[in-house]
Amino acid sequence: MMIKPLGLVCLCSLACLGSAADIHPNANHLFDAIHSSLRHYDTLLNPNGMGVYLASIPKGMKLYHDAAPGYLHTYVAAKDLRLLYFDGMSGMHRVKGTRDMQDRILFNDSIGREPSAPDDTQVDFDRAILECQLEDTEWEGRVDGFLRTQEVQEIILCHFERDLELTQVLRTKPQDGVTIDFDHFVTAYEYGLDLFPGASKLPCLSHIPTEELEPIRRDVKNMILTREPSRTAFDWKAITYKIISHYSSVLQDIAGGKFSPMHGLRLSMEQLLAPFIDYGDYYNITSTVERCREEFIPTSAPSNTLASKAVRHVTGQICSTLTSALLDFDLQLENVVNNVQELILYLEWTAFAHRRN
Repeated sequence: MMIKPLGLVCLCSLACLGSAADIHPNANHLFDAIHSSLRHYDTLLNPNGMGVYLASIPKGMKLYHDAAPGYLHTYVAAKDLRLLYFDGMSGMHRVKGTRDMQDRILFNDSIGREPSAPDDTQVDFDRAILECQLEDTEWEGRVDGFLRTQEVQEIILCHFERDLELTQVLRTKPQDGVTIDFDHFVTAYEYGLDLFPGASKLPCLSHIPTEELEPIRRDVKNMILTREPSRTAFDWKAITYKIISHYSSVLQDIAGGKFSPMHGLRLSMEQLLAPFIDYGDYYNITSTVERCREEFIPTSAPSNTLASKAVRHVTGQICSTLTSALLDFDLQLENVVNNVQELILYLEWTAFAHRRN
């Protein structure tokens, strides 16, 4: 984890199975945002983050700063650090929309919309100053810094000398010390906004009137003032990773026409779905899909949060599509292939891009 000092310092059909409460129009984008969090390559493919989360780093975690002329400084957190995490490539320069959640929500359009330097360095310094002013005033000292992604994960710390201790430079194994609370976060996907104007492939906030963004600003402030980041927050990111690892290859195989004829596809689907089928009630599609949907979700997982609903909805879409391929005898092979191709377009998983490359 790199810290960036600044001086202050910048360190329906089956596919619609589920209750209305489980269905979210942006469930696919929420699922992808959770899976891509703190993952550089995946975030690079989906750079425009729309979410703000509470995150924490434990006391004693090693952090690094590469200072000119070529020295690597190693620090440890002097206490548990409470951070505000912006998802997407929120620290990246030169890509439109990557810092909309900072500039339009946190700073209420007080940051210049056009960069004042080719690499936006001075504007980024202005952002850090404003962030730390908010931390010390409106947020009552409840945030120690800000976590963003660019080439590496960077932390902007407001009280560098207080929150870090300089140690020896030592070789160490990688640490996974950041915990993100995915069950209590604020995302622009929740406010009924047109985030994809003109059929844009990437979401943005630049075209939205500032008054329409006020509810998001209010909810970010409320989250900061009323919630504590949890070191034991449920890891929805790990769940999305399991789901993608389990289903990405088979979906691409079906979409690519690997299975033929239809009988061969149904045999493969039965093998895949066998753990969820009650052979005493074989054609109960609803029950099969529900069991499939819950496969990777522990019974202890939260059930009514936005992350829970998004993950369950996306998984339900996958399970219903595959179950229909097995049990809906009105479908022909061409129908199944088309359904899976549409599902892949909906999911937009970075794993699909990995395989293409």
